[in-house]
Amino acid sequence: MSKFLNALQVTPLPDGLQWRLNTALMYESDLAGGLIQVPAQFCTDFASIPRIVWAILPPWGRYGAAAIAHDWCYWQQNVTRDMADGVLREAMTLLGVDKATIDQVYTAVRLFGQHAWDHNAELRAAGYTRMSTGGDLPPYAGVPA
Repeated sequence: MSKFLNALQVTPLPDGLQWRLNTALMYESDLAGGLIQVPAQFCTDFASIPRIVWAILPPWGRYGAAAIAHDWCYWQQNVTRDMADGVLREAMTLLGVDKATIDQVYTAVRLFGQHAWDHNAELRAAGYTRMSTGGDLPPYAGVPA
């Protein structure tokens, strides 16, 4: 049965947009067939939701841990994009997110997630990391989007 194995623990970074995991986030996914382990020091923006809709759908909420697991899958790309998006839906359901929100977030990542998927692959190929360096900025600050 899918489950989070520990509580989410994060610290905001000074840029006001990124957060750093204080401890690894462990998610056992039936859909992915095993453990998704997001390491401590990984930096995330939670859900990459355009600022214009934050009043309706903020980047964090009940679905925060699901968004981080999804972010990690998009960064690592050890599963397909379809699988990563399915893991997001699975984890949001597990966290008790309402169906309307699940549908909105899932539809958005299916429609608009390819750019983020491709951009992450480019950043990784160029040697960038999303692990905190301990400084004041996210590890990929200044990287063109």
